[in-house]
Amino acid sequence: MIYNERTWTGQLLSWIKQAINEGRTVFQDVTNDEGIKLKSGKTKFPDILLFTDKVSGIVFNGWELKFPDTAVDDSEMLLNALEKAERLQSDSFVTWNGTSAIIWKIENKKYAVENLVRIKEYPKEDTINTRDDLANPKKYKQNEQRLIARLNEILHDLEQLLEKGVLRQAINITGNFIEAIKSAAEIIIPQFEQEIVKLKGSDTNFRNEFNRWKIYENSTLTILRSSSRRSENINEEEILAKFAFYNLTGKILFYLTLAENLSGELNKINLINNQSVKT
Repeated sequence: MIYNERTWTGQLLSWIKQAINEGRTVFQDVTNDEGIKLKSGKTKFPDILLFTDKVSGIVFNGWELKFPDTAVDDSEMLLNALEKAERLQSDSFVTWNGTSAIIWKIENKKYAVENLVRIKEYPKEDTINTRDDLANPKKYKQNEQRLIARLNEILHDLEQLLEKGVLRQAINITGNFIEAIKSAAEIIIPQFEQEIVKLKGSDTNFRNEFNRWKIYENSTLTILRSSSRRSENINEEEILAKFAFYNLTGKILFYLTLAENLSGELNKINLINNQSVKT
């Protein structure tokens, strides 16, 4: 078996999720399955999409990952990263080719290569020089701890840059749409919460699933309870209602984006009445 970029990306995702669950980073979620619709109409998927707010789905930035046979400042990779960052309205991104990495800042909201600034550049790893150093499972295993250490260093530096205001979180949808989501949330989330409370008292299976959810999301609930940035009384039913609302909203948007880009392969969702919502 030969490893590729996708294999490595999967490893990074699991390591970042572990750091989040253990409370070792301020970032709250990470994924690579959220599509970004570009100006060209195409949908592309960042290798890593880092979130500052899991409940509301607020993105921080995206990462582009390659193996050492692609330069960390490869022009095509930078153009891809810039195109995605523009749609996210992010002012930063990370490129990492396994041996070296760069945190890039986009100056003055001008998404062009000439407006990129290298905020932090990481030195090359002595033992990672060729594609085979990561593609070969045995060599990859030998380099794994170096990769984990570099990942933790990048996460720490991004956190510091965010807290100091050098970098900011991104917004990947328009202001009007954000307001529409907020307005809908004010109406729908309390209804979700009421239904959760009702089902907890009347449905044993639901109550068991709710308790399992609390165990699964224990680290997130602990972070919210102990947050030093805001004083918040944690209502577990309300948090689940928020999760359900934003997750449902994200899935609908994701599906509609794919439906628009895969014409003839996916049917668009038409929510005509509450029966069509259930189906």
